[in-house]
Amino acid sequence: MMSIDQYRALVEAYFEASTTEEEEEKLKLFLCSSEAQDPSFDQIKAVMGLTTMLQRRIRINQHKSDKSPSELTTCKQEVSLLSESRRQLMRWAAVIILSLSVLTPAVMMWGLSDNDECVAYIDGRKITDEQIVIEEMHHTMEETLQDTPENQPALLLRDLFSTPQQ
Repeated sequence: MMSIDQYRALVEAYFEASTTEEEEEKLKLFLCSSEAQDPSFDQIKAVMGLTTMLQRRIRINQHKSDKSPSELTTCKQEVSLLSESRRQLMRWAAVIILSLSVLTPAVMMWGLSDNDECVAYIDGRKITDEQIVIEEMHHTMEETLQDTPENQPALLLRDLFSTPQQ
């Protein structure tokens, strides 16, 4: 029995079109098991489901028509061309999926970094001037740490976390 990481490596090999038919069968069996319920296997399930369906249609079409030996040779060439085009399709699909999985978070982080804004609501008013917001924050902290009876818990916390003076 292979581990999950080995199956993930097999998925990568499948998208690189470097798996054998036996490895693809192992992968198909694994994807049908309960161990493959991880969302990271959803893409391979979709791709393998599509290729399996296309292979079945090809086989059905081959069985429906009675062909002469020369037509069968042509049919085999067509199937090998379809197989090669399937591998090309898999390569492109892998490139697109990998590109999207790398670029999407990068674009999202780039977009978020441009939206830095300093905002405070003071007496029900929205203040976006960074200097005023910082001054108000310092003023509020000073008020909190004043030596008044209602601020005793804050003073205890300040003394607890401050470094001793020499």
